[in-house]
Amino acid sequence: MVQNPLFPATMVAFPEGCNARRAAFYLAAEEYLAELTRKYDNRNYLFTWIIAPTVVYGRNQVLQNEINVDFCRTHNIDVIRRKSGGGAIYADGGNIMTSLITEGGPVEPLFLEYSQKIAEMLTAFGAPAYATGRNDIILEPKKSDITKSQSAGKVCGNAFYHLANSNIMHGTMLYDTAFEMMTGALIPPTEKLKRHGVESVRQRVALLKNYFTFGIEELRNKIEGYLTNNVLELTETDVLEIERIEQWYYKEN
Repeated sequence: MVQNPLFPATMVAFPEGCNARRAAFYLAAEEYLAELTRKYDNRNYLFTWIIAPTVVYGRNQVLQNEINVDFCRTHNIDVIRRKSGGGAIYADGGNIMTSLITEGGPVEPLFLEYSQKIAEMLTAFGAPAYATGRNDIILEPKKSDITKSQSAGKVCGNAFYHLANSNIMHGTMLYDTAFEMMTGALIPPTEKLKRHGVESVRQRVALLKNYFTFGIEELRNKIEGYLTNNVLELTETDVLEIERIEQWYYKEN
């Protein structure tokens, strides 16, 4: 199979009323779009989403080892297991979630291309970024902050998984966040923090709001404009199928 370029992709537009769903709905939408890719065409689909406070954790993670479940219940933080690997992430109204669904093919080079494109895009917007390893995108410290010994920080965490003849890549992009909720909801591996020379999750992350003069919704529009060049309008019938897939995620939690 000759792999099509990932970008520009086809932007997915949801019907009115689908902009405030739980994370499980958008994870289910990824699977539904993977079905379209397999059955009807070789297009790559992309959409962005913003959710209420939520922890999304990896398929191989043990819930109690990664997440402060009592804290999440007390603060009405949703908890959803995804089908990709990787670590647990906290997201809220200050995060932009991205989903990219592609045709089949070796996933590692596709994931590298995806990560590098996201870093290129952020740099073009004015936030110098680079992809590291295969999961994270790092922001360089602002020039004005270098004298304050501010280190580079993680701004995007990404993950992927493979389905029959399609791939799903998704991640979170930090524009802003409620750090007290993030640090309360997640239980970071102590050794990982030591390896990075930091004491907390908060010290490891960077925020895009410190680089841009525009807000999160404008950033979301810029992302979609940079990465896509046409639109797929989903229907209410599509939404019903997505909701059917969505139920799996609640059975897993």
